[in-house]
Amino acid sequence: MYPQQILEAVSQVYAACATYLDSGQVTTRFIYPDDCSPRISVRPFTTAFHRPDRFRFEFRSRFKAKDPWQRYIVWADGELVRTWWDIKRGVQEPASVALALAGATGVSGGSAHTIPDLLMPDRVGGRRLTELAELMSLGDETLGGGDCCRLSGRFPPIPIDPAEEEKRIQETIALVGRRPERAEHSPLRLWIDRSTLLIRRIEETKQFETFRSEETTDYEPAVGVSLSDAELQFGAP
Repeated sequence: MYPQQILEAVSQVYAACATYLDSGQVTTRFIYPDDCSPRISVRPFTTAFHRPDRFRFEFRSRFKAKDPWQRYIVWADGELVRTWWDIKRGVQEPASVALALAGATGVSGGSAHTIPDLLMPDRVGGRRLTELAELMSLGDETLGGGDCCRLSGRFPPIPIDPAEEEKRIQETIALVGRRPERAEHSPLRLWIDRSTLLIRRIEETKQFETFRSEETTDYEPAVGVSLSDAELQFGAP
């Protein structure tokens, strides 16, 4: 299959599966020119989904390895949606699962959006992996004992309103005392399991003005599996 056909087949697997379960982590390496040891951030996550509308996503983060984990939970059962974040405390009830996931997307390294968007294309908006352009095949490699086809592609640029961009810049300056750094994004590199057409890894490099980040999102996914009530419970403290 051509790269676009592979992505379309991947999309169909996620959109049609009765159940989905994964665990994984987002690993980000921050590399500075004058620092020999890059700072590494690891954010583990889990996803559980039972079609049509039972869903749970959780990721954990911490600033330093010795710090306690902070949890962020997004949960939905039909029209009832709840979130929990240690930083804010208290149960929130967003108007939709799309809004709940949007709030978690940035701080989760994108893991709150990428797969849920494929599982619930009618309920979650934003850019989808099937929208990648400039698709290229990078050949096959083995990952975790399975054969994966590797693809690369870029999201088409989003038109930016100059006034909105300047507003964002000024808000960042007011918050952190300096202008946000511009970044050049590498193409996304996808690892797709040939036997299941499930995503196993996503890689991206970003070159900022004063440093570089290398981000790898790893997945251990399964579809059509039995889910226990515990895996789909809200589970907030």
